[in-house]
Amino acid sequence: MIDKQILEGAKILIVDDINDNIKLLGRLIRNYKSKISVATNGKQAVEIASEIIPDLILMDVNMPEMNGFEAAEIITQNETTKHIPIIFLTALSDINDVIEGFNKGGLDYVTKPFNSTVLISRVKTHLSLKFQKDELKKLNDEIKKSDNQKTQFLSIVSHDLRSPMSGLVGLAKMINKDFDEFEKEELKELTVSMQEALENQYQFMENMLKWGNLQFDKVPVSMTDINLNFLIDQIFEVLKLNSNDKKVELNKQFEVETVFGDYNLIYSIFHNLIVNAIKYTKENGQVLVTAKEEDNFYKLSVKDNGIGMPKKVADSLFQVNKVQSRPGTNNEQGTGLGLIVSYESVLKHNGKIWAETEENVGTEFIFTLEKEN
Repeated sequence: MIDKQILEGAKILIVDDINDNIKLLGRLIRNYKSKISVATNGKQAVEIASEIIPDLILMDVNMPEMNGFEAAEIITQNETTKHIPIIFLTALSDINDVIEGFNKGGLDYVTKPFNSTVLISRVKTHLSLKFQKDELKKLNDEIKKSDNQKTQFLSIVSHDLRSPMSGLVGLAKMINKDFDEFEKEELKELTVSMQEALENQYQFMENMLKWGNLQFDKVPVSMTDINLNFLIDQIFEVLKLNSNDKKVELNKQFEVETVFGDYNLIYSIFHNLIVNAIKYTKENGQVLVTAKEEDNFYKLSVKDNGIGMPKKVADSLFQVNKVQSRPGTNNEQGTGLGLIVSYESVLKHNGKIWAETEENVGTEFIFTLEKEN
């Protein structure tokens, strides 16, 4: 039995100079809901194939202006059309003609008058192979892109890890070497600086480990109902010192108080986004966490009235090969890795995340979560 799904929606180009043949093939293929285009000679076939990129071509051999073999040779040598499978429709029975057809790029042939079952079976087979190749190519391209991004990402990360650590080592050596020469207040300032740098590096390593685990699916995702009030209050308590130091007010405003997701991942997303908001908000600023329900999903956000960012920066926030970070309004340091972790965590929920921002006005990070089915 013919698998109708393979043919449904497939783009098929029929090339024949005899109108009756085109009508016959058209009626046959339309039964399977394929999308049909028509050319009446080889020259037209080449032009139409380049324009619409069909999934398969049924090509007559003997035609005026340019025969099927000549057209097939041009099509298979063109970078954009070379992957299109070609089945020759021919009354020729000489084996040499069949071989020539294969040499010109054809993958199969059906002799006229053709058997409709045989023809559709061949079409189905080559469409199936073509779609499988397309999927493999797409997957291979995604793997290459991912590998390239991760290589660049790790290069950036190694620099971000090495530079602060070398600075801390140098600072510790200096304190150890000249310890007796420092005043008490100088030593306190140096140790406070070391503490801040170490805390920053600790957060960096935490995010690095989370990102790595997310990449290799080592983070168990346990979906459950989450009380947003409880979760956000926990985060506000943890970040109270950060916000108090800058006199940044933390607020929440929920139209929906329960969402469906993995508690630890949602906590990580909000924690990273709120830390980021505090970092780029000036003294006496505000950070607002919101949640509302839309058609098939929850829409959550963290909004600040901070310094915002240029569009170029916003467009590359979640690209692992372009990890970047700017100093905060009090010169707070970071790596930008927290946003990458947030992005990966949102993907685990089949959601989306993006930033809406305006320089000197503020930034709103918005992400979506699917509702429970």
